[in-house]
Amino acid sequence: MAKAIRDLPRYQGWWLAGGCVAFLTAVTAAALITAAMTAVQESRERQVAQQRTEPRPPSELLRVPEVRLLPAQGNHAAARQELVQVFQKVRTQEQADADGFVKNLLATRTDMKGMPFLMGGMCRMDNTTSGLFGAAVGTTHDALQEETNSTFRSVDSVDVFWTRWGGQDTSVGVAALTQIYGPQTVTRRESLAKHLQAIDHPASTKALARAAVYDFDHHVRLAAVDGLAKRSKQDYTDVLLAGLHHPWVMASQNAARAIARLNRQDLVPQLVAFLAEPDPREPFDQDCNGKQCAVVREVVKINHHRNCVLCHAAAPANTMPSGVFAVMPTPGEPFPTPMPGSPYGSMPSELMIRADVTYLRQDFSVLQPVEGASPWPEMQRFDFFVRTRELTAEEVAEHNKQKAGGAATLSAHHKAAIGALERLTGRQDVEPTAAAWAAAVNIPVPQAVVRQ
Repeated sequence: MAKAIRDLPRYQGWWLAGGCVAFLTAVTAAALITAAMTAVQESRERQVAQQRTEPRPPSELLRVPEVRLLPAQGNHAAARQELVQVFQKVRTQEQADADGFVKNLLATRTDMKGMPFLMGGMCRMDNTTSGLFGAAVGTTHDALQEETNSTFRSVDSVDVFWTRWGGQDTSVGVAALTQIYGPQTVTRRESLAKHLQAIDHPASTKALARAAVYDFDHHVRLAAVDGLAKRSKQDYTDVLLAGLHHPWVMASQNAARAIARLNRQDLVPQLVAFLAEPDPREPFDQDCNGKQCAVVREVVKINHHRNCVLCHAAAPANTMPSGVFAVMPTPGEPFPTPMPGSPYGSMPSELMIRADVTYLRQDFSVLQPVEGASPWPEMQRFDFFVRTRELTAEEVAEHNKQKAGGAATLSAHHKAAIGALERLTGRQDVEPTAAAWAAAVNIPVPQAVVRQ
């Protein structure tokens, strides 16, 4: 007892020292937590600021007609009930015929006729590809989340993806990345294009070509075209020529610029032949159920979040289905919370679709503002397609009136082709006709094309 009393001052020193260490540790921990929280807040603020300053897509895309499976509902309970009924109907139709829902849409909805629906084996992945695609989608989302959450270091989500994907199927990895990165920021899309430059594979080549044609940002397109310079022409030429004929003028202009920048001298005959064709936006006659009718190819858009079951097959309700599944958001309710490692995330629901069965594949996707979006984000994804639509009698009469009353002018599409011809040949003194250009480059005069 006496010894303990004698040693008390020494114990008190130890207690004091220990208390000081504990106090300093607590202060340091608090400071680190505060710094981390501040860094996270600053990271979020930077992301919000970046979104506000992010280059917006061309304004004409805001005026593109919108195709909707269901009209917008103001009441979220009514919207959910309507979705439940639609899913039940879709499942019944798909049990009788795997493509029954799409066939019914084409038979009953005039606004759906002429949409580029795929059916049968064209829209379905095999089991092996489906499993890989689900893994690739999950890896892509995890990589994006890691980049978003990074506070103390810069993270390139595309680099993270390829590091984790390793030597697995390249075409599946490219498919997942291009599908998800379509409406991402310019920085992410440019990073994807630069990474694809280093992957010599037909899938990455086609992805670069599509970015060269359909991306609205100059830097992304430039990176994509540079990536095509050393690729096999046969892997991407069809994408450029399809872009030249696309109704969206910017796509046609981008395709023509890409052809010129790649010095595709071999495509001079195709460019000259294009001058003999009508404007891709010009109405033309087509057989419509045994009768001739006037139709037009036009760009339309679909809200990606509101029309999941329009583009994908319905999955069994409230179970973990085979394949790649996703939960469709309900208007008026927050987006489903993704689960780490899951392709599209969230718990089983009665509103689930299979992302490995795709009836509609978009040409490109962008973010556009939506009024009254809360609790959904203000900027929402829209997917863009080309629809062949039958004109009304009034539209035909108006078109004929304008055609009869106005002098023929060179379309923006044909101007784009002529610009490419001038760069490829060094000639700027040729009349803007197919015959004149055929004579200038010494090829047969192309026949005038009548579309059917």
